[in-house]
Amino acid sequence: MIREGLVYTCSGCGEPLQIEPGKMIATCKVCGNTNAIPKMVTPERQESYDRAMQFRRNGDFEKAKALCMDLINDFGDDAELYWSLLLCKFGVRFVEDPVKGGLHPTIQRMQNTDVLEDPDYKSALQYASADQ
Repeated sequence: MIREGLVYTCSGCGEPLQIEPGKMIATCKVCGNTNAIPKMVTPERQESYDRAMQFRRNGDFEKAKALCMDLINDFGDDAELYWSLLLCKFGVRFVEDPVKGGLHPTIQRMQNTDVLEDPDYKSALQYASADQ
């Protein structure tokens, strides 16, 4: 549920998102990244999520993962939190493409497992809305 007054930010570049009423996704006007919207219901929890995404954007995947795990303890049915855990696990950062422009995902932590078999990926799919 999206709450009035909360500011949701882009998981790629960190800029504020403009979200259409009733939608659980938003495209960043700055970098073009499509974002699923987490189900935060308090400013404090949204702040924790934003801090986790800032850690991930800066490459501090363990701190980001820990914050996401804390939020999952409160919101175990939030697809975006599980997706964020997966991004941390694989060390995904969005970097600017100087040739084509825009942000593109890069993987900085290789895993020995198939992403499609990852439990966080499966949980993200399980809890995702049709939009997400």
